[in-house]
Amino acid sequence: NLFDTLKENLEFQSYEAMLRCWHHVAQHQHKFNVLFCLHPSLDKEKYRFLEGDHCRLSVDKTENVIPLCDVYIACISATIRWAIMSGVPVINHDFYNLKYHDYDGIEGVVTVHTRQDFEETFQKILKDDAFLQSLSLSLHKEKEDWAKLDGKCTERILNFMHDLVQKKA
Repeated sequence: NLFDTLKENLEFQSYEAMLRCWHHVAQHQHKFNVLFCLHPSLDKEKYRFLEGDHCRLSVDKTENVIPLCDVYIACISATIRWAIMSGVPVINHDFYNLKYHDYDGIEGVVTVHTRQDFEETFQKILKDDAFLQSLSLSLHKEKEDWAKLDGKCTERILNFMHDLVQKKA
């Protein structure tokens, strides 16, 4: 488990503690409804504390929820790619302090490393509509480089494979 390996150097001493931080910040605002999409391996019953004013546990799959979001918050997750492809601004909270560079240079993804940075970024998104809009506009320019969500992915793959076979023949 990655957490067990790194926990001595972490701001939060558990994944639950990080979620409690996110919940604390989210429950004290009135602009957004917040859905927590837990990792499928987690027991939802253990995390019922996340539900309350403006906050719910999602019962849907994350890939179905992301396109409906105004903002997506994740912790160095591959699901951030889904948000980029959907044009949804992201707060990437690097809870593990791994400092991955996967999303460097993508203006619609704001990576934060501390609780304070997370809270400040969330507050800026809440209070500054122009900031949120700029993140969203940046991603709408960027998303085509990440994926083309037009329902024709299988067709493109088959055509690509067909072309490869034709070149070999």
